[in-house]
Amino acid sequence: ENFGIVYSICKHWNDVNAGIKSRVLDVVSSGISCFAKEILAAAKPDSDDDTRSNVRSVVRAHLFFLSWMHALGSANAADAQASAAVAKATKTKGKKIASRPVDTWQWDVQGLKLLKAAANCCAFDLVRVWNLANPDANTMSGVLRMAAASMSDPELKGEAPRIETFRIITSLSSRFGQRDNVVQASIHACQRSEIAVVAVAQVED
Repeated sequence: ENFGIVYSICKHWNDVNAGIKSRVLDVVSSGISCFAKEILAAAKPDSDDDTRSNVRSVVRAHLFFLSWMHALGSANAADAQASAAVAKATKTKGKKIASRPVDTWQWDVQGLKLLKAAANCCAFDLVRVWNLANPDANTMSGVLRMAAASMSDPELKGEAPRIETFRIITSLSSRFGQRDNVVQASIHACQRSEIAVVAVAQVED
């Protein structure tokens, strides 16, 4: 039921006000931490198949919504930057532009929360939760897209986002069998943006 509400909000993202977006993001981001006890239990050798299956479903859902919200927030931030650039370029000399109302949605803050939540999820022993197998590529692909997108995001170029990005790609490449996909995504990110080149260099340092 709760995931249904989150799905509806994400589906109508541009029609939802900033305050609701922020609250929903906080709930989804903190969900993994609240579910940590169950994940740890499912990772134990004596855990039964039903417990692991239920936990896998919850982890998949959280990672799905984290990556979806990251994509939506990143797109909104890019649109806002483009609009600001156009407004600056077309501003009439001597004419003041009305100030924007204070917004409770700040992408540099919210984007970091999403990255940190995904990194925290990847820190669990998901291989055991997946019955001694690497989590399926579909589950991890959204997380990889988050990490790759953050590398070229001008609002997520600080030290904190880089740390969370490093945590994600380290888990994906060294623990979850996604090394080739991580390398490919990093190369594509560098081809799209000079910011990503610096980010990849910092991550690999």
